[in-house]
Amino acid sequence: STSSENVIKVDENLQLKSLQITDNSSASAENMLLSSPAVGHRFDKMSDDGGDIIVSNELPRITIVVAGHVDAGKSTLIGNLLFKTGNVSQKLMHQFEKESTAIGKSSFRFAWVMDETKSERQRGVTIDIAEKMLRLPDRVITLFDAPGHRDFVGNMIKGASLADAALLVVPASEGDFESSMAENSQTREHALLLHALGIRELVVAVNKMDQVGPVPWSQSRFCFVEYELRAFLQQEVGFEAHQLQFVPVSGLLAENLVSVSSGCHLRDWYPEGPTLLQAMLRLEPASRLPAVRALVVSAAEGDLSEPQRLSVRVLQGTVRCGRRYAYYSPSRSSSEGCEECLVVGRVGRLWTTKEGSQEEPCEQLLPGQSGTLLLSVVSTSSSNSSSAVGACAGAVLFKGPSSRPHCCRLFEATLHTAKQLPLPLIPGLQCELLLCGAEFQCHIAQIHCLLPDRPYDGTTVFKVPTMKSKKPKCIPAGKSALVSIAIDGGASVVIDSLSVCPALARFALRSRGTTYAVGTCELSRK
Repeated sequence: STSSENVIKVDENLQLKSLQITDNSSASAENMLLSSPAVGHRFDKMSDDGGDIIVSNELPRITIVVAGHVDAGKSTLIGNLLFKTGNVSQKLMHQFEKESTAIGKSSFRFAWVMDETKSERQRGVTIDIAEKMLRLPDRVITLFDAPGHRDFVGNMIKGASLADAALLVVPASEGDFESSMAENSQTREHALLLHALGIRELVVAVNKMDQVGPVPWSQSRFCFVEYELRAFLQQEVGFEAHQLQFVPVSGLLAENLVSVSSGCHLRDWYPEGPTLLQAMLRLEPASRLPAVRALVVSAAEGDLSEPQRLSVRVLQGTVRCGRRYAYYSPSRSSSEGCEECLVVGRVGRLWTTKEGSQEEPCEQLLPGQSGTLLLSVVSTSSSNSSSAVGACAGAVLFKGPSSRPHCCRLFEATLHTAKQLPLPLIPGLQCELLLCGAEFQCHIAQIHCLLPDRPYDGTTVFKVPTMKSKKPKCIPAGKSALVSIAIDGGASVVIDSLSVCPALARFALRSRGTTYAVGTCELSRK
């Protein structure tokens, strides 16, 4: 029945209007209470996707994370690409050129488009994820410039977990490429993480081709780099040949980003392209599942008595003004678990985030969009509503009782260990768990069994063996296993099944600056 659903109609100006059709049963909707079954409440009628037909004149959108080894030239390449496509003004570039020259770093002028903080510009190293919009006539591309330094891999994972596809930047210059492919290099780690986090389309930008010696733009050098990387990406990481594109470029000179200049030697053996932009336009957005999931990026402090201002990024589904969404709230009471405090709020106002952090009022946020909303609390599942607090960074807004994410302190997961491990993984090992941009302290509570040797694709779901068998004592390097992971410090983690929200199911385990394993959540326990 559609009697309790919103029906979207479109007027001549293509403005979305919501017409609420009600009947006698709609009164219960006003008393809606989304809460945990553990405390004896029930979900109100609330469809997984909001029950609406999405009608939008928005351009197609795709999110691309830019990854690679430190000093591969990622920020310079993306900054120059934005400039050449008209997404950065000549006036701003002139300002960056003047300021960077004044401190003796004129070659960093394009990198400053992405590296905006004083610390990043002084050190010449990207620290946090930088987000920019590449607006084209027929598509909008969100670019996440990920840090290449091993100290900031957590930030790289945050960007990769929100991306549809990836741009892997590698230096072609002699010595630089070899060091970027050494054991424990960030090229290797980033590629493994990208695949583990669900990235299935990869453009490889072979950068600094103008610095190849003794002959710049050497075809043999490009072929060598492509051969080495293809072997690694397909045999060790798990990408398929049709998922990879290799493009020779010079980020500093902007050669083959959008076009190739007439005097460039690349024309001699690369006459038909594609350019980097053309390769990026061939990428298709990952399929979005209907269940609504929106990650809270930041939140204004406050309690539940007043509307709370939240900055969010929509992982999947559509967030609409006037609709109700739920989230798990931390509790002030140490005896009350996060999984027992479910808060339902109504979105009062909604803004989409434009270039330069400018906000524009809107009626809905589509998958991949970032924005700000005002959320007014309607109800909570806690018997003592004063014990609940507002949403915080890392919380997840969701909609739909049949696809509710799990809030837990113990869950089962499929792990795939790195091929280079300092020591085998054993029960009790303490690690950092990185999930959808959030970081939690955890430990491996139990190793249930080792799994058959096969390339890890991040999609296979395994179950705990029902028959009694001797449990392994450790997980060696390059092996897969089914384990239980416990969150430390009394914290809880919000996870989801892979079939409902992949971004909340894939994670990485790191310790002492090294990625030990990647995995997918399977089951949850309180």
